[in-house]
Amino acid sequence: MFLEPINQLSENLKALRAFVKVISPLLLENIICYEPIIKEIRDKIPEFIINSQNEQNINKLTSDEPLKINVIKDDESKYININFSVSGLRKNLNEISEAIIHYQLLYNSSLMSLISFTEWFLSQILHDYFEKFPDVADISEKTITFQDLRDIGTIEDARRYLIESKIESILWGDFEDWLKLFKDKFKLSLSYIEENKPMLIEVFQRRNILVHNGGRVNSIYIAKVAAEFRKDLSIGDMVNIKPQYLERSINLFERSFIILAAELWKKLAPSDDNRARLNTIAFDHLCAENWEVAESLSYFIMSDKKLPEKDRLIGTMNYWQCLKWQGRFEEIRGHIEETDFSAKDEIFVLAQFALLDKNKEFFNLVPRLLESNKITHDDLSLWPIFREIRKDPIYLNYQQ
Repeated sequence: MFLEPINQLSENLKALRAFVKVISPLLLENIICYEPIIKEIRDKIPEFIINSQNEQNINKLTSDEPLKINVIKDDESKYININFSVSGLRKNLNEISEAIIHYQLLYNSSLMSLISFTEWFLSQILHDYFEKFPDVADISEKTITFQDLRDIGTIEDARRYLIESKIESILWGDFEDWLKLFKDKFKLSLSYIEENKPMLIEVFQRRNILVHNGGRVNSIYIAKVAAEFRKDLSIGDMVNIKPQYLERSINLFERSFIILAAELWKKLAPSDDNRARLNTIAFDHLCAENWEVAESLSYFIMSDKKLPEKDRLIGTMNYWQCLKWQGRFEEIRGHIEETDFSAKDEIFVLAQFALLDKNKEFFNLVPRLLESNKITHDDLSLWPIFREIRKDPIYLNYQQ
């Protein structure tokens, strides 16, 4: 039902991650190349950077002669000579500043792109929903003028225009308005979003001050963001986007909004087993070691009782390995050991052996599954669930 926008959101965010991964090292090199200059400045005049009087003096001077710097140390005022001309020092500092700005711009613009992709995604979900349930859009009592109708065209065009206007008004609201719509109007639980609501709000508000306030904290940010996410920030402070912050935000948004769409899909079309294709997205994240995203999607699939058993078992195996690779294996070890897969497809027995590090049992079963084509050599070499098994020397016998 919502598979196309879900896949598109996932692809958009995958491309965003890849873009940052490629461009970031190039911009970082532009900063690193200035490290010798930065070190020399700091070695010779460590107090200079925090001495605003010196900065003012540099701006006033135009001579290319060596610059005398006033250094106050141990309550004594001293002058030292450095080997930078005024214009040369200014040029170096400007170039360093530009390199840092370019690097930061990558992360700031990427956060903006993340929110834009999310807004597009919600727009597609709402379009699909209101097309199927126009009464929920509250457009039955909306009126338009005769002139508007003549400009728009047909009655069907007018209906579409009213729906698009409704969706636009929703997207102009803030994140809390979105949650209220899906919770009150669409009757979704949103438990998976509620637990991360403060963090999601902070990301939205940070994007807002980047776009509308030059990246400086304002009173709206202070009012809406939980205290734990604005420590040491005051009105007027500049906020920047660090690589870890961006990565965490992308992962959080992807798993939260895909599951939102999946929950709505489950409510509207519970027997639609196309929803199980979330396993494919989860698998991609397993391969990329984005454990949190894979964990959330897999948990949703394994808990979806309307899906075929095989799909739910795949979701279960993916969920279990997510916890194992995050160092949380003891949370589910007992359950894995107690689960009986003897009546299931032997591929699940093999996966169980792999999770429990039962290498002997694993390699005893592998030949039979290869012979029956239930598993391939590529599966053994690519599936993340076998990552530890591949460290066993016996695995060399199965490499091609």
